[in-house]
Amino acid sequence: MFHLVMAVYRLNSVSGFSRPLQVSAMPGKEAERLGRQAVERARAIDPENAEIYGELAFMAMFVERDFKSAAQYLEQGLALEPTNLRLISHAALLSLNLGRLADAQVLYEYITAHDPLCAFCFVQLGSVYILEGKLELAERAHETYELLGGVGDGHLTAALTLLLQGRHEASMAAWARSNPGPFRAYGETITLYSMGRNEEFEARFQAYRDQYGADYPTMVARVYAWMGDADAAFEWLGRYHVEQPELGPIIGNFWEFLSVELNSLHDDPRWQEHLARLGIAPKQLAAFEFAVPLPK
Repeated sequence: MFHLVMAVYRLNSVSGFSRPLQVSAMPGKEAERLGRQAVERARAIDPENAEIYGELAFMAMFVERDFKSAAQYLEQGLALEPTNLRLISHAALLSLNLGRLADAQVLYEYITAHDPLCAFCFVQLGSVYILEGKLELAERAHETYELLGGVGDGHLTAALTLLLQGRHEASMAAWARSNPGPFRAYGETITLYSMGRNEEFEARFQAYRDQYGADYPTMVARVYAWMGDADAAFEWLGRYHVEQPELGPIIGNFWEFLSVELNSLHDDPRWQEHLARLGIAPKQLAAFEFAVPLPK
């Protein structure tokens, strides 16, 4: 029952695509309550179970936006079971959301080395490589994902890699292999802009704002940043609040504010002001103590 409740809770409350997609009839708040109830009951029964601390960390990150508690839970779980790849994966996610890309890279490389058949693990590793500007490594990670039979939204990282490499036709084809939705539509929109297909881009971007702008303001901001329109980008970033999350209830530091598409904004003083408003400016994130000693 614990795992069933947690599965429903995750789909409702923390999936990257939970906001636009209704994957269960159970309301998110109810799933959250049942998930918390289940994990606390499990901890009372078996307090030495490392997986339980992983679930607590997961909820702290993705529901409560409490990085400090997430770090503490992960440290507890990894002290009990230092080779648990699920816990290490959560630690990698926390590292990403703290802006610690080098740590996340080491953790994901460890995971893929010890679970080489995990297709989506290579997508996660490829995402880190993209953020670090290591596009050849990102491409290789996605090739492994393909060899493992990966389907669906793992292609998003490949499409972005190809776009950043200037391989526009290949990028457009990769976006098309992803699941329909706001992320694929976004990628196709910025690729059309990069290809100079201006009329198609304008029509697609207008449709995107109409359909997704209310729920995904930072995605719209990314398009403006890609175009070099900083004023419009910051106006749309200002519409983002942690109470109205785009990718589940976590603060969107990894996917939203470390995104390479927003790099053109980083030298603008408004960028640091924006991050500080959300509590994720570099100085704020540096205050969190968290380190994962990998087992040998």
